[in-house]
Amino acid sequence: MVHMLYDEEVLAVVKKMARESRRRRYAYSFSEPTDRVQVMLNAVEPDSYVRPHKHECPDKLEIVQAVCGRIAVVCYDDVGGVLKVVVSDCSLPDNVVSIPAGTWHSMVSLEIGSVMLEIIEGPYDAITHKKFAEWSFDEYTDGARGFLEDLRCKIEDVG
Repeated sequence: MVHMLYDEEVLAVVKKMARESRRRRYAYSFSEPTDRVQVMLNAVEPDSYVRPHKHECPDKLEIVQAVCGRIAVVCYDDVGGVLKVVVSDCSLPDNVVSIPAGTWHSMVSLEIGSVMLEIIEGPYDAITHKKFAEWSFDEYTDGARGFLEDLRCKIEDVG
């Protein structure tokens, strides 16, 4: 049966959960782990550090679209150099970002209350879903905070 995936009420809840979360983000999944396609809303506040990662075992394509606010998708080379920054802005008609399978990437919220719709190949396995970049920092460390601040400067230079 066809139905609406989310509405303003769901968006309000995920934004509130992100604001109240220590990680300053909150993912709301519409999928079961065994589903062939994983669909979720991910609310991300500007001070949230999304550690650079890639999806492998097997490599997986990921699609991201801002449904509230603006999200920068950052792609990296194998040693952490920024290859590309693409901004998904919910106010623009062309705001769907495709992240090729096996690509190092992270996301940065550019506005308070930003929410993205994420679609990624499944199934979901918590052990193999993400491989974190060795050149990146663990969450909640001074290195992570500095990495995010430096990344914001690079995004401003691009945009």
